[in-house]
Amino acid sequence: MKYMVDQKVIDYVNNGLQRGYKPNALKSALIQQGWPEADIDQALQMARGQAKATPQAPGMPTTNMGIFQKMKMILTNPNGFFQAAKSDHIGDALKYYAVVLLIPTIVMIAIGMFLPTALLTAMAPTAGGDMAAMGGMFAGLFSMLAVGMGVAFYFLSLIGTFITAGIYHIIGMLFGARNPYSETYKALTYSMTPFVLIGWVAIPLAIVHVFAYMGAAIAIGLWALIIAIKGFSIMQDMETKKAAVVILLPAIIVGVLAVLTLLMGASSMLAGGMVPSA
Repeated sequence: MKYMVDQKVIDYVNNGLQRGYKPNALKSALIQQGWPEADIDQALQMARGQAKATPQAPGMPTTNMGIFQKMKMILTNPNGFFQAAKSDHIGDALKYYAVVLLIPTIVMIAIGMFLPTALLTAMAPTAGGDMAAMGGMFAGLFSMLAVGMGVAFYFLSLIGTFITAGIYHIIGMLFGARNPYSETYKALTYSMTPFVLIGWVAIPLAIVHVFAYMGAAIAIGLWALIIAIKGFSIMQDMETKKAAVVILLPAIIVGVLAVLTLLMGASSMLAGGMVPSA
């Protein structure tokens, strides 16, 4: 029976050689992604043409990566990741986000369940019997509420990815984006990794100092912003400057509207205060 090489490996090798990459560089990249060496050698034998020298191999489809490999590559090498993610399907990005989103969801539920219980337990010795019983009842209600809010947060966040990607895709089209909606979805969903994975870490810092919380939140936000700009630029084949405008524009619009709303509210209050009384 003839040994069949995975078609993804064959396509990768052929594409790499056509673009001038060395066979050894292609082989190293494939081994790092977990492909069998026998498949790689067979694909190289099947490939034709001489390869020219170049510094590194093209990105391998991320479908062969594990969740933790994707997390690490998004955070440390977003350019390489998004180049490789061009072959991903929208379902791959959704599955990844659904798994990563479990982390803040579980943290949220845990805090909501155990913090009220801990506070009520600490207050129990100073409370009477009826108050202690009522405290236990409220602790149970808080636990149920925490679970409900956590589940709602999880599913609304998943639905929100499609809406957010749609908004950014429309804006992107105004600035020259021509690739499908799926590319925008992948760019934005993967770029949310810093927020979803470690964004919740900033919350406990608020207990330490408000400036510690603000510093951590700003750092994580900038990190995610840079990844989003790089991702949108690569996925939509746009200049980095245009991608930055697309990513920043919604936030700028919301900020301007918020300032205008505050100014209008302040003007109304001042105008009302200046009306002479009867």
